[in-house]
Amino acid sequence: MKMAKDYSQVNFRIPTKLKEQIEKSAINNERSITAELVARLEQSLILYPEDHPINMTPEELLHRTAPPIPKEVIGDVIELFVKKLEDNNFTIVKKNQEK
Repeated sequence: MKMAKDYSQVNFRIPTKLKEQIEKSAINNERSITAELVARLEQSLILYPEDHPINMTPEELLHRTAPPIPKEVIGDVIELFVKKLEDNNFTIVKKNQEK
């Protein structure tokens, strides 16, 4: 483990049940509670890098955009949907179709 001077002391409150789970996990992994917490925090940062949505502010999430769906893909999806409806005996009435 790194030297103590490479660490910052952090004091915070956690639910008792969570603390008990961490203690049990530390015992199972044969490490101190501090080492268990550090390992789990490091793992979460690897799983969720800085640019992952879980680490973004609500404002950043609002400004994320997915690439536009090509019109031909939308057409294909609508066509498949209509076919599925027709296969299940639904009647399709087009918006501009006269009755």
